[in-house]
Amino acid sequence: MVTAETIKKVEMSATILVSAPTLAEAGQEVLRAEGCRVIFTSRQGGTEEMLQHLRRKAVDGVISRHGVGFDNVDIATATERGVPVLIAPAGNGQSVAELTMALMLAAARQVATQNAAIRAGNVDFR
Repeated sequence: MVTAETIKKVEMSATILVSAPTLAEAGQEVLRAEGCRVIFTSRQGGTEEMLQHLRRKAVDGVISRHGVGFDNVDIATATERGVPVLIAPAGNGQSVAELTMALMLAAARQVATQNAAIRAGNVDFR
């Protein structure tokens, strides 16, 4: 979570590159209050868009994660060095919903069972 204390460790003229098309309003307010310049990426841009931003503009250190959790981010070191760590909650919500629907349909239609039967040469199943 972005806090005013974390952002204060970044210089007032910091440029923040957010690896998402938006940021929670509370996070944007903190960044604006501290005079930070924020660059957002699009949903479709991917790695190439991130690299283009980094080539064109000087970006100060920020760690941004999609989804939930910081299990592979060293929070203590990032905090010690004044690098904010952010998350993009619900960034993959639509993908999760789509997969859930697909798995429910697969279970209802017994896709895995029918696939195994066909591969075993059994075409007389129901």
